[in-house]
Amino acid sequence: SREGEPPAVVASSDAPTDGEEPERRRNGDAMSASPPPTKDAPDPRAVDPTSSPNPEARPRPTPTPAARPPPDDGECARRLAAARRALKDGRPQAALALLEAHARSFPEGGFDEVRSALRVEVLCALGRTPQARGEARLLLRRYPDSNIARHAMTVCPAAD
Repeated sequence: SREGEPPAVVASSDAPTDGEEPERRRNGDAMSASPPPTKDAPDPRAVDPTSSPNPEARPRPTPTPAARPPPDDGECARRLAAARRALKDGRPQAALALLEAHARSFPEGGFDEVRSALRVEVLCALGRTPQARGEARLLLRRYPDSNIARHAMTVCPAAD
């Protein structure tokens, strides 16, 4: 056996069976080093794949949604700025598409309030005033102490 590797386990045909005397297991046979495993206890001679010296042989954990890395605030802000520029440049449909992509990429985070307020502005620019005002009211309900939400209530003129 090489250094650092566990010794190989060799099966013996001399292994005691369940019907043999307990003395045989205690008398120095090769298999007497450890008692037979019970139904509830794992076999101590079994190889644990997580203890393999070869990292490639170890099982890899399955990623879960909770294991996703936290959102990059810089990237989140850059994408919102791109949507704001599109609106300023007279491209509200492009701004709306950017905001929808932003919502998919960053469903949670501190920029939801800003994204929602910008969406109200974009919907106003597209002439979707009733929808914009409805979303502004929803924003104010979610963030009642927010100046951003209060401002969103003023960006669309009242429907005639």
